[in-house]
Amino acid sequence: MTGGSGFIGAPLVRVLRERGWDVHSVSLRSPDWRARVRDLRPEVCYHLAWVARGRYLVSPENLPCLSLSLELLRELPEGTRFVGAGTCYELPWAPPTLYATCKNALREVAERTGRPVSWARIFYQYGPGEDSARLVPTVIRSLLEGKTAKLSEGSQVRDFLYVDDVARAIAAVEPGITEIGSGEGVSVREIALRIAKLLGRPDLLEFGAPTSEPLRIVADSGRLRATGWTPAVGLDEGLARTIEWWRR
Repeated sequence: MTGGSGFIGAPLVRVLRERGWDVHSVSLRSPDWRARVRDLRPEVCYHLAWVARGRYLVSPENLPCLSLSLELLRELPEGTRFVGAGTCYELPWAPPTLYATCKNALREVAERTGRPVSWARIFYQYGPGEDSARLVPTVIRSLLEGKTAKLSEGSQVRDFLYVDDVARAIAAVEPGITEIGSGEGVSVREIALRIAKLLGRPDLLEFGAPTSEPLRIVADSGRLRATGWTPAVGLDEGLARTIEWWRR
């Protein structure tokens, strides 16, 4: 696995090990990673390492991420199943971004290598360890610090899934493209209100102007649920766990 210490990678390592898998984490920044891959001859390669913080959608770091990913494909033994972490930003509703373009390019190349390819197209994940600049951590941190959380008017609906359920979903995907989400949407306003209720600080929420973002982004979870996967962590429980992580 690449990205095994990351936000999604770490829980995925736990899931796979709980299921009896022998998991080896490989850093593509290490000078000996190619030799390690050749020596390990993995049955499955879970590739999660990619730029994912800050202005990742437009970051030039997407280019070396793509380059290293293509090298990884070249080093994998023939027949190794490749499980890649895609993004909902690859879908037609999204404006073109370097991040999504590079991710989609990797998928297309991987599919043409003749090896089995599972593409986990991830929607909106949250939980412990998420980038502090994103919605859920931003609201939690503001309210914990007694500061006003300034938001849009919040009508946009998103498919939020707790990171442990994201990891279980990636572990369940079969060859082909699978959208990783619950298939159910919740508004940004509702997310913020639930966090504020759990922290007892609804007075610190400030909703603002309408947003120009797409109003509804929800995964088609039919293919994922056909594997037998269902979410194990509800929204309130997931938010409570995330709040406690930020408290610590």
